[in-house]
Amino acid sequence: MNYYLSIGLACIGLTFAWPLKRKGIIAAAIIAPFVLLAHPLGFLWFLATIAYRLFWWKLPGWWKALPLAAAISSLVVAHIVVLRHANWETEWPDPPRIQWNGSDQLFVFGDRYFYLSLGILAFGVAIAIAAAWRAGRRPEYWKQRQLTLEFYAICLIAALLLPENIHPDPNAGWIGALVTRLTLITAIVGLSWLAWQPQKKWHLAGFTVCALVFFSFLFQDGSFLNRLEENAQQITSQLPPGTRVLATIFAPDEYRTLFLHIVDRACVGRCFLYSDYEPATKQFRVRVRERSPIVTSNVDDDGDMEAGVYEVQEEDLPLKEIYQCDEDDLAKLCIRDLAANEKNGRLGYHPDQNPLLK
Repeated sequence: MNYYLSIGLACIGLTFAWPLKRKGIIAAAIIAPFVLLAHPLGFLWFLATIAYRLFWWKLPGWWKALPLAAAISSLVVAHIVVLRHANWETEWPDPPRIQWNGSDQLFVFGDRYFYLSLGILAFGVAIAIAAAWRAGRRPEYWKQRQLTLEFYAICLIAALLLPENIHPDPNAGWIGALVTRLTLITAIVGLSWLAWQPQKKWHLAGFTVCALVFFSFLFQDGSFLNRLEENAQQITSQLPPGTRVLATIFAPDEYRTLFLHIVDRACVGRCFLYSDYEPATKQFRVRVRERSPIVTSNVDDDGDMEAGVYEVQEEDLPLKEIYQCDEDDLAKLCIRDLAANEKNGRLGYHPDQNPLLK
């Protein structure tokens, strides 16, 4: 949510700054600290877009191609550096890379969202092609929309060249979900392109159908998530204050999203989620000291805890585990005491192993 907030504030700031007028730039400068406070990626996008817009506006004629060339060159250099850096661990987006075009933002849960996102993408492309066909070779049509096309091209190339996850410091956490975060910006730029097109009644009819289908899917999946959160609330409400817990809660196989933070929210004011990854990464404002009784200080242990493969140590006790105990109803949760030398994912649903490990 902090990333979404950052992107939203950045969009507001860019709206003010886009005409490059003094009052608008002052308003954007006032918003900028709040963009940074929310999330650094949104702030970097905010600054880079304003700089790109400014240079593009100042440069004459064919020199306007310079910002685009510089952006693509910097992405190529970043790709080469990441590939050749021997001490960096990386994970790359799932192929085919072309799927990370902005429409993937609609693919939030099961496979049906994937096919819906393809349909919406095809509809958007049809609108763009129809508008371009009507515009023909009129130079003012393309000149007005040139920046939007350049931004979209940069986003697509970034998705092709950047890693999804990178681990530059072995003593800190991963910098994760770079491409899947970036495609939110890709989607915004794509929608901006559609907003530039002459509006037709069939546009409204098509997107109305898309919205009805998409939000009906969300309603169905939201009811499942509501039950999952309600069960987590019910379990944690019975715990003595300060209880330490681990959570091994997984999304169904076909889901794109993860359920890492279901118990985090339920524990607020009641218990401590011992596997909370943020303090151990040293990348957030809340940090942890070694051997803290509240949360693990080891990044590797945290990853094992979330994956359900952590071997419980004597000094971790007392420690409880909240887990999915019914493979036919993944919203059903149970709680148990963990013992020393056992793996915390030994019981319950685990997507990478047999549905129920006995």
